[in-house]
Parts: sequence; structure tokens; C-alpha cells
Amino acid sequence: VVRDSAEWARLWAADTGFMVRRSLLAGAAQAGVLFDGHVQWRGATDWRLRLGAAEAPLGAAAWSVVRGTALPLLGDPDGRVRNGVAGVLAAWADSVSAPEARATLRAMLEDEDFFARASALSALASR
Repeated sequence: VVRDSAEWARLWAADTGFMVRRSLLAGAAQAGVLFDGHVQWRGATDWRLRLGAAEAPLGAAAWSVVRGTALPLLGDPDGRVRNGVAGVLAAWADSVSAPEARATLRAMLEDEDFFARASALSALASR
């Protein structure tokens, strides 16, 4: 497992393809590494890149990674991105190590986007 953010950045620079970079974000998140690619995609004008950043920590083992990558996108103007955040939070909804996830999902029940609300409700209902 690569835990060096410089190595992740090198791999990021080696290929600019969407799926490769999305996979790199996810792999780094699973390894517990945050690097500049997360910041770049979180601030992108293209909603698909922001969604990729939001969904990157789906398999992360540490709540701190989710907090650093997905949670900053809760205020995203695009509902598709917030819906992606809800999907990540769903995996943590019953985690003792992340009580913030359940509270955030409850707050998302008031989201203006129907799909983000539905994802939050689904995550809460299945727990």
C-alpha cells in the first residue's frame, strides 16, 4: 500500500484520463492518503470531477479521510454531488467511530435536492 502523497501525486501527473484519476483518488483514500488531486477535483467547475472527489472515500477505513474529502462537498451547489456525499456517509451511518455521519445524514433530510434527501433517508432507514 502506497502511503506517500508524493507518489500519488506522481501517478496523478502521469495520466490525465478521467477514470484513471478517479481510481487514483479512490485508491489514495483507501490507503488513508490525501493529496492535491483531491483538492483540485473538489474545487473543479465540472460537477463530475467534484462527484469523483466526493465518492473517492467510499472504501476508506478511516473517518478522517471521509471528513477530509467528502464532507467539504456537503455545500456543493449541485445536488448530484451532495447525493454522492450521502452515499459515502451511508457506509458510516452506524459506525461508533463516526457519530457525525449519522447526524450529517439527518441534516441532509432537509436538502433541497430530492435525490440527496432520498439517499440520506435510505441510509438512515436501513440502520
